Amino acid sequence: MAKLSSQFGIVIRKARLEELGLDLDTVLEKLETDVAFDEDDHVLSLGPHFDDAAAADLGSRLSALGLEETDDWFIFRGDVPEWCALSVGLS
Repeated sequence: MAKLSSQFGIVIRKARLEELGLDLDTVLEKLETDVAFDEDDHVLSLGPHFDDAAAADLGSRLSALGLEETDDWFIFRGDVPEWCALSVGLS
């Protein structure tokens, strides 16, 4: 399980990155960040992103890499207090 940002977190399936021949550095560069929020063996978690417009822009960048929304990645939008820890993983 990987920690999930409560502020417009983006989650990407790592298997799909491998299928497309995308490495982590390429994805992080495209999203203009140096590090992931968290990750496990199966998912990459990014964030926080500070509003819906910023998250949508980053989603467009993922689509440009060949990743499909919902099948390969999603944006978590929620009204979660900072004292609550969220995590995400494959079922």
